[in-house]
Amino acid sequence: EMSLAENTVRLAMPPADEFEAFAKLVAAGSTAEQVAARFGRPVKHVEQRLTLGKAAPELLEAYRAEKLTLDCLMAFTITDDRGKQLQVYEALEEWHGARDIRAMLTGEMAEASSKLARFVGLDAYHAAGGVSRADLFGDQVYLENPDLLHRLGSEERRVGKECRSRWS
Repeated sequence: EMSLAENTVRLAMPPADEFEAFAKLVAAGSTAEQVAARFGRPVKHVEQRLTLGKAAPELLEAYRAEKLTLDCLMAFTITDDRGKQLQVYEALEEWHGARDIRAMLTGEMAEASSKLARFVGLDAYHAAGGVSRADLFGDQVYLENPDLLHRLGSEERRVGKECRSRWS
């Protein structure tokens, strides 16, 4: 902890070292808020570093070996599924970047900003058991169960049509 404090104040640690050190502190019982206060970092910064530390070990190794950029590593954190992370990593070509990785990992998800999601409403989606995932490194929120979203949208349209026909 002393080394982490010294290096954080004097010279920024490499992100990989920082998220491993933060993870050790959290594993020892500290909260993200306590770690943030202790090292003068925003809570979101600590949460982002902790999220990076949860990436597949092979991805962390590739990042340390400079075979993967920090932006690309951040893109992989859109899912906790390490198997899926590795599947996408192995399918990457040299020209693929963070945007491509994120698209490959979220291809089966729906965006919370879509017309259908706004029509159904996030509260209704969550109440029906839907799970959403926020991208800690971007502004996007993804809905992990698009089938549920479509079902709720169909039900909402049907109810709306029934109401209109009764009042016509």
